Amino acid sequence: MFLEVITTPIKKFNNGYTMNCYVVGDDSANSALGIVDPGDGAAAILKIVGTRDVSCIILTHRHIDHTAALVELRELWEAGTVPVYVHELDKDGVLSELRKWNEAELASVLESKLVTLADGARLSIGELELAVLHTPGHSAGSMCLYAENEQVLFSGDTIFYGTTGRTDLESGSPAQMQASLRKLAELPDETTIYPGHDLPTSIALERKRALVEY
Repeated sequence: MFLEVITTPIKKFNNGYTMNCYVVGDDSANSALGIVDPGDGAAAILKIVGTRDVSCIILTHRHIDHTAALVELRELWEAGTVPVYVHELDKDGVLSELRKWNEAELASVLESKLVTLADGARLSIGELELAVLHTPGHSAGSMCLYAENEQVLFSGDTIFYGTTGRTDLESGSPAQMQASLRKLAELPDETTIYPGHDLPTSIALERKRALVEY
């Protein structure tokens, strides 16, 4: 599995707060790549991509710190050849967040380009297979991406190193978060978690911490 992590401050927040973007694909040297949560660091993303094709951009949820680099990556997706995926329940939220952060023109262009997903959908990036796990709680359409063969989970803001995502933002729900964590607790202990913020962790570690009650 090809995996590069880009950790950058979010310029729109201007407070040193950082997020993780992931560039992923299979092990083939020239296969296409996918971009998960382009919150910032567009130049670093494009440097990693290099001459390889981009097959898709995936947004794990609606918030601007996971979508802001779409502005600078516009040439990739605007023509419609690179789909931008989001869970069906967060499509409107993505557009709303962009407008709230003074990106109304971008939201207008992106609206017709977003491709919605539902729980259980499968995405192929070369030979890499990702399953969509709908994990609401942080937002109504939060989702994780599970690469079963590689035992890897891209968790967005559902679960982090030693903690879980906030549920007090718009469309968040403590009850839904509990149900989502129970869902993640069913994954194998060996699963490595790559979260939207902070350090990687694992289901085994979080079973003793963030998942202990579920």
